[in-house]
Amino acid sequence: MKTQFLLPIALAALASVALAGCTSATPTAGPAIPDPPAVAGDPMPPTATIPPGPGVSTFSLTRPIRAGDIVVRGTGPARVPIKIVDVTFMGQPLAQTVIGPEGTFEVTIQPLESNHRIGLMLGELAGTAWTDASFRDPGYNGKEAMQVPQVGFLYDTVLVQAQ
Repeated sequence: MKTQFLLPIALAALASVALAGCTSATPTAGPAIPDPPAVAGDPMPPTATIPPGPGVSTFSLTRPIRAGDIVVRGTGPARVPIKIVDVTFMGQPLAQTVIGPEGTFEVTIQPLESNHRIGLMLGELAGTAWTDASFRDPGYNGKEAMQVPQVGFLYDTVLVQAQ
């Protein structure tokens, strides 16, 4: 019978020892601590609501794009590698190129099908002066920029029109 009473007493003694020296915390109204500044590599979703900053050149596909077209043209920052993809087919590559020094590009592709959405993505940046973070300024986003799950971020997209 005595052991039945000793266990609860021993547990209570251990708890009081563990809590000795602890004080209760109550929130106080102090100065607000601002969020830390963004660090290179932090994920930041692109938006199209802020006007472009200085030196920003918007990625864009020249419209209209029609079914049967075999050439895609557009603009963007000079010397940036890009890919043109078929968004409808989960980002299937159609062409890749490097934007010319004057900020324009032109690629030849297979004839396009109507009602497919094509898009412009960054190409392989390894070995260049850029990283993905270089293009986070929303001023780089074209009229129909979008994030597509399992495809990636497209700086501009266009729905291919019927002939």
